Amino acid sequence: MSGAAVDARELIVYRMEERGRVVFSSQPISLPVGARRTSAARSDLEFRAIKAARAHGLDTRLVLALIQVESGFDPKALSSAGAIGLMQLMPVTAKRFGASDAWDVDENLMAGCKFLSYLLQLFDGDLDLVLAGYNAGEGAVIKHGRAVPPYAETVAYVRSVLHRIGRVDVSQPLHQALDAIPAQSQGPASTSPIVQITRWRVPASGR
Repeated sequence: MSGAAVDARELIVYRMEERGRVVFSSQPISLPVGARRTSAARSDLEFRAIKAARAHGLDTRLVLALIQVESGFDPKALSSAGAIGLMQLMPVTAKRFGASDAWDVDENLMAGCKFLSYLLQLFDGDLDLVLAGYNAGEGAVIKHGRAVPPYAETVAYVRSVLHRIGRVDVSQPLHQALDAIPAQSQGPASTSPIVQITRWRVPASGR
């Protein structure tokens, strides 16, 4: 792909889900037999998450997997402990990482990604510790000798996110297309709309 600038309004994203595996691409996807066009209700949120991840130099698969486990991509999610939105940020954490309104989708994504970036630096890229820190707090990880705290919820959380990372594929062409978008177009998704997100799903039966 050339390094020419890409107009964000002309970027088309393709998404296909099959047996729990999700593929994102900026190029047409070869569809298996039985693939069906489905609602794109969640696709805008997924794309905004990809943009936030790229803005912080994060693995897009990690961010998408974490959001799926945290909130199931429900921007109105509120946990019993008070964690808010897509990335389930506690109010104090949201404020700490720059979100003035944790319910705002883009602020939630950007603050959550900034938190992840901080944890990756703190724990030298060890994903087990990063995810444990995201779930239980970095203090708990440090308190237990820089190891995953022996909390059933945290252990299960780490395993779940790591499992989902392996079931997400964001193509290199899409990464390149995003990198080619001029900086002034990389604001909130609402100011740099995509012409189309095509969303397909392959039923478990393959029919």
